[in-house]
Amino acid sequence: MESRKENVRKFWEGLDNGDLDSQLALLADDAVFTVTGSTGVSGVHRGVDGVRAHMERFGSLIEPGPRMNVVELIGEADTVVCLSEGVMRSRTGREYNNRYAFVFRFDGPKISSITEYLDTALVETALYNKEIR
Repeated sequence: MESRKENVRKFWEGLDNGDLDSQLALLADDAVFTVTGSTGVSGVHRGVDGVRAHMERFGSLIEPGPRMNVVELIGEADTVVCLSEGVMRSRTGREYNNRYAFVFRFDGPKISSITEYLDTALVETALYNKEIR
């Protein structure tokens, strides 16, 4: 279990270092990344190329230098839940400091799926400059 938790940490270190290739190297070829909700970044992204496209699209919405602070990792069997806090600024100029729960599932040492739970209202206001009333 500790090696899986370490791989989750490495995944976020890749984001912090701007090294998308190191993040993708941790994924199984057929990995699935699901972002919950109905925002512009929500959806199901399949395979390493699909995850790359999602991460690049998300990266185009934020300023360089995002950070993901891991608060807690909880693991059992083939699953690691990562509670984390992002520290980012969107290209709209707004702070985008979302709080997340990520569910990482593993097939051996590789990440087979990631499901992201987040504040979707913050996505809409900070990333897309929408007003929510």
